[in-house]
Amino acid sequence: VELMTNFFIPLPQLLMFLIPDFFGNPATANYWGKINYFEFNGYIGIVALIFVLYLLFAKRLKKEGWFWLLVVVFSLFLAIENPISALPYSLKIPFLSAFIPARLLFFITFALSILTVMGYDDLVKKITANKTREVLRPLLMALGVLASLIFISIATIFLLKIFGRDLRTESIILRNLILPAGYLLLAGIVLIASLFFSHRKAP
Repeated sequence: VELMTNFFIPLPQLLMFLIPDFFGNPATANYWGKINYFEFNGYIGIVALIFVLYLLFAKRLKKEGWFWLLVVVFSLFLAIENPISALPYSLKIPFLSAFIPARLLFFITFALSILTVMGYDDLVKKITANKTREVLRPLLMALGVLASLIFISIATIFLLKIFGRDLRTESIILRNLILPAGYLLLAGIVLIASLFFSHRKAP
């Protein structure tokens, strides 16, 4: 039971949904997160997260969308240690107490992937229908949230320095922020540009 409870996803490592190598990577022998890189990594792509957040901010979730969103929330709640998710282990309930909480990442990433497709489909339909105003605000909000999280992650470097982390750890974080930040910037430019140039008539 104690072995299984060690595999609750630590809250700080939820950052791996946004920046997969925030805590380093075992391939480069600089992983400094808890337990296991592969067990705690739920990264589906920062571009995919744009479409998920866009769908939420656009408030166009249909019944199936709400179902998959509930799958994400419920699975994430059980994958993080809290009084309710710890009950099967403290009560030693057969079968449930032998389940590794981090494995719920399968359901989380699967549901997020479906929400990504829904968000992308809605965005393309709105752009095709020339409904730029309906798209622009939720899209900017999605980009803003992810950009803010990137900024907070950068600020974390300075917090780590204050709390005595060595420079090697700080350099790992900073280096591994470059690709996610670059992808977010590039995706933002392409998506915003598509809103204004996709309906220009060919000469």
